[in-house]
This record gives sequence, C-alpha cells and structure tokens, in this order.
Amino acid sequence: MTDKTSANTPNNAVADPSTAFTDEELAYHEAGHAVVHRLTGGTISRVSIDRGDPARGVHIREVSPSPSGGVDESSARLRIAVLMAGEVALFLHSGERRTVPDSRDRDDALRAARSAGADDATARAMINEEWDRVRERLREAATWKKVERLAAALVQHRALDGANVHELIDKAGS
Repeated sequence: MTDKTSANTPNNAVADPSTAFTDEELAYHEAGHAVVHRLTGGTISRVSIDRGDPARGVHIREVSPSPSGGVDESSARLRIAVLMAGEVALFLHSGERRTVPDSRDRDDALRAARSAGADDATARAMINEEWDRVRERLREAATWKKVERLAAALVQHRALDGANVHELIDKAGS
C-alpha cells in the first residue's frame, strides 16, 4: 500500500488530503451542511463529493450581507451552525471528532463570528455552542434520517443538483 502523502507520488504531486476519508464519510460531512442549511430556510444549488470536482462541497444561495458589511449575532450563529454541521454529522456517523483535512469550515466559522463583532475568545465560544446545538438537532431521529438519505444518494450519484437535494431532505423523515 502506498502512502498517498509521501514525496514519492508521481511527479511529486501534492496528494488530495481528502483521500484519508471514505466517500461515505465525505457524504455525511456534506449532507450535514446541506440538511442544517435547508432546515434553517436555506436554498441549496448543488452538492458534490466527487474528489475530482473543483467545486466539491455544498453550494448554497447566500443571503445578501447588510449594507454595513457586518452581520448581527443571530445571523452569524446561523452561519456557524451550517458550517459546523459537516463536522458534527461526521462525528455522529463515525463516533470520532474529526475534520475533513481540506475543510475551511472552522476558519469560516471564526470569520463569521468576528463579522458579528466577537473577539477570538467569544468567537470560539460561539463555535462550540453552535456545535453542541447542531449535534442535538442532528440527533433527532427525523433530522438524522434526512442526513442518512442525502448521504446515501451522494455516495450513489457523487453530485446532486439543488432540486434533488431539496426533494431528498424535504421528503425524508416526513
């Protein structure tokens, strides 16, 4: 078995760090983001776990920022919850608290908290609080069924458009 991260890769190419995760694990990570975003009223345009896809991940329709450029704490917490949902879903699926190696979710969550005026200590506290809230939400049977259904579809199809994602989430657990 070859170490994918060694300098002995062909032409010394940089290996994809996400190869340390199975497709199923990536699917649960992305499904967590998508389900929490959808359940909080968000719109999803596409989800992909295809490692060769430069647009891998969850693509959402962003809410326009306020004219001042900042956000209120409630909006920041909502964004943090969606960002942490991938990590939480992976934790609930695998039983281990891990992050996808190339994920920017925690950095983006920190930026979201700062945009609401939080200092670093307050921002980290907000992230931990939202992680716990998302964990409780995803542990609800009907919500977890949505994550499982979407993750299974992602493993099977590799990428789904927004309409398919919405249908899978909206119909699961109902």
